[in-house]
Amino acid sequence: MKPCHHQVVAPLVELAVVLLLGFEILRQVADLTPLARHFFGFEGGPPAFAMADPLYPMLRGILALLLLIYVIRVAIGHFRSSRTDAAAPSSEEPGPDAGKDWLLTLVIWILIVLATVTPAARDMFDRAMVDQAPGNQQLFRSRTHDGGVLQTELAMEAVVAGRNPYDLDYGDTVMARARDSDPTGWRRLGFARNPALAHVPYLPAMFLLPLGPKWLSERLFDWYDQRVFYLVAAFLFVWFSGRLVAPGRGRRLVWLLTGPSPLVLPFLRIGRNDILLLSMLAALAWAVRRDRAVLAGGILGLACATKQFAWAMVPFFAIWVFLTGDRSSRRRYGSLAALLVVMAAFCLPFFLDSPRSFLDDILLFNLGMTEEAFPLRPDSLGIASVVLGAGWARSLRAPFPLWIFQLVVTLPLVLLMGWRLVRHPTGTGLFLAGAVTVFCGLFFSRFFDFSYMAIPFYLLLFAALLAPPLGVGQEPMK
Repeated sequence: MKPCHHQVVAPLVELAVVLLLGFEILRQVADLTPLARHFFGFEGGPPAFAMADPLYPMLRGILALLLLIYVIRVAIGHFRSSRTDAAAPSSEEPGPDAGKDWLLTLVIWILIVLATVTPAARDMFDRAMVDQAPGNQQLFRSRTHDGGVLQTELAMEAVVAGRNPYDLDYGDTVMARARDSDPTGWRRLGFARNPALAHVPYLPAMFLLPLGPKWLSERLFDWYDQRVFYLVAAFLFVWFSGRLVAPGRGRRLVWLLTGPSPLVLPFLRIGRNDILLLSMLAALAWAVRRDRAVLAGGILGLACATKQFAWAMVPFFAIWVFLTGDRSSRRRYGSLAALLVVMAAFCLPFFLDSPRSFLDDILLFNLGMTEEAFPLRPDSLGIASVVLGAGWARSLRAPFPLWIFQLVVTLPLVLLMGWRLVRHPTGTGLFLAGAVTVFCGLFFSRFFDFSYMAIPFYLLLFAALLAPPLGVGQEPMK
């Protein structure tokens, strides 16, 4: 019998990612101590480990290519099956080594944990022992993110003290010592300082959810770093993603595509907060897969109170709820009520306390409509780099109205994807519409950072995994 495409591609991807993880862990260990750096050849003598280093980007490239092929083939399989009645997922006969799956699963999880925790732990150690040592007022040596870690922790402290984080200026706080807030670099770009010092661009759930873990960690260890919370979110992201497919090679493959991803690991290390939204989107896909509409509404409401990217999912979620399942009033209105109640519970108190500050920080700042606006970036992956290169904007701080392009292009796209979802209301269509809309909105934003690519990418992956002919997995869903 001719093997299916996933029977050929999946083992290759699995092998490539395991090798990639092995090299990544060795790189991180080699950075931990001078002794380790010497042992691996980074200091003096022949570069023993450095000889293997050129394989790292090559393996990452191979992984990206194989992943692209795999997702495209799964998507093609879904659309072909939608034109026929053959929608049954393919399966594999257990091989002679099927009893050893638990060992491979254990190895993969050990590698994922090491590759995820080691780099973040190194930066957290540097921050605690050097950057915030008594008397040190220099710029941070660690790569601690200004907003995702420092400003988020400061916002939590403000809430505990009974103050509104959106009313505060963070220019005289520890956030001003982050590498991202280096005044020399900002002055070169035409700014007096990091504009984020005057704005909290994150929604309230971002700094309200970690309040409990922060309190507990400070009571037990007299220490807290926001990246601990993000590491927990990262493991939830991997776990929920894996639950979208059956146990076996398919689930292990999904773990490898989410845990050690180059779209996640480098940014998790410094403390960017996109991983929190990714974990919620993975949980949303898990709830949609099991048709738990009310739970899915609550999860989406939490995501919408965490990061603005999740807003793109709301109209498509409403279509999915109304046109699928038993179509009962509880399902339809209960799920939408859960979404609105959860989002309002987090956001409404801050909006009512200071409407202008709240809207300035979470909306107008990102659109370039405030005095200290989010800068246009020449290294943007989207239209902002074209606007600057063509000279249409005179400076990085110019209030160029890219939001008009976002509306003109994204609104018709929402209508088109919504119409398509009405005709074919499926979980795959829901996440596909969200991925396309998020990507388009990012492309026409003031700054499309590489880290933001993870959101549309994994929405696409979830869409593929929710398709009827999954093409992965060996056993029935548990």
